[in-house]
Order: sequence, then C-alpha cells, then structure tokens
Amino acid sequence: MTEYVAEVSPVREVSLLGTADLAYWTDRLAPYGLRPATRADRAVIHIGVTAARFRGIRFREFIIGVATRDAPGTETHDGVFLVQAFSSLRSFAFIERVFFHTPYSAGKIMFCTEVPVSLTLHSPRGALLCTALMRGDERALLRTAHEHWEGPVYLPGKPGQAKPVSRVFLAKLCGATSTFAYDIAKDSVSFSPSDALPVFQELIESGFQGAEWSVRTNATHARSKTQVRDDV
Repeated sequence: MTEYVAEVSPVREVSLLGTADLAYWTDRLAPYGLRPATRADRAVIHIGVTAARFRGIRFREFIIGVATRDAPGTETHDGVFLVQAFSSLRSFAFIERVFFHTPYSAGKIMFCTEVPVSLTLHSPRGALLCTALMRGDERALLRTAHEHWEGPVYLPGKPGQAKPVSRVFLAKLCGATSTFAYDIAKDSVSFSPSDALPVFQELIESGFQGAEWSVRTNATHARSKTQVRDDV
C-alpha cells in the first residue's frame, strides 16, 4: 500500500491534454528507460494548472509532463515524466527542488475553471512563457466522470550528466472531471522560448497540438516520498 506523505484537497484544476511528435519525445525519454504513451501515433503531453491550500497557505502550480507507458504497442497511460513545473511561491519551489528533487521554478500562474477556460504562465519578471485559451462562451462536454489515477511520476536528472540520476515518486489524482474538446479553429496555445527553461522550445520543436481540456473543481492530490529509481 502506498504511503503518501502529503495530501491536499480541495484542488481546483485546468488541464490541456495535447500531442507532439513521437520520435522527438521517444529520444528525449530514452536515457531514462521510458517510452511516451501515444494517441494517434503521437506522444501525449499534459499541461496543467492547480490551485490549493497546504497548511493554510494558498499556492498554485503549473505542470508540464509527458505521459509514459510500460508496455510497447499500447496507448495505456501508466506514468508521467515531469519535464518542468512551477510554483506561485518561491519558497515552495525551493522546497520542491531541494527536498523532493523535482524540476520546479517560480512563476506567476493564472487560470480560469469556467468556460471559456484558460491557463497562463509568466516568469517572476513578467515574461509570458505559456498561454492556452478556449475561445467562445459555449463548449459541448465530451464526458463527465469521477476519474482516479495513481502511478509513478518520473523526474529528470541534472542537465549535462552523462547518465542522469533518475528519481520517482508515486502520485494520486482523483475527482469529478469535466472534459471538453479542443477546437483547433478557435482555441489557441503558444509558448515563448527561454534559454533558462528549454521545455518551451521543446514543445515548439515537437509540434505540440491541443486535444482536450479538463476541469476539476474539487479534486484530491497526494504524493509519496521521492526515491532513486533502481530500474535504470
């Protein structure tokens, strides 16, 4: 049974599920012994914003991850490779980097959970790094369901290492979820290249395309301790 060291609820979330070039992210994940999960022969990319309170302190997070799969030839989403993450609080970003070995930076995070949903990330100095917008005041629901996911979150090693040290923690995400289609004729997503944060150039180069919006207004998130992987 998984021992979670932190659990927060309620969590408000807006997520944009998208896809990108499979070969690009296959090469990117290869040093970690991981394979991207696929959707229509493209890698599955998750961009999400959450807002919650931990021990009375309000904070927001912005996450960019690649869905992973254990078995070749399947589209099953078994885990997530956490490419980059941001916290609205510098202190929380510091704690994540130092104590959990996670790739966190500080950022200004904004989002809206009501249609038309949106998410935006600025650097601490105000530079726009990512924005995703649903346009139009109405959007048909694809589905509503109580979703529950538990699995490994794989962490990148330090840049420049010949063989990156890979770490992992287990996560739980659950809650009532409303899912809407991404309208390629109306909706938009854009990234600004950053030398300090290469993930945005990676998303540009791999041709990220939006696929679905998801909203949770009362979710639960939990995580275990971070450990060094023994399978790479």
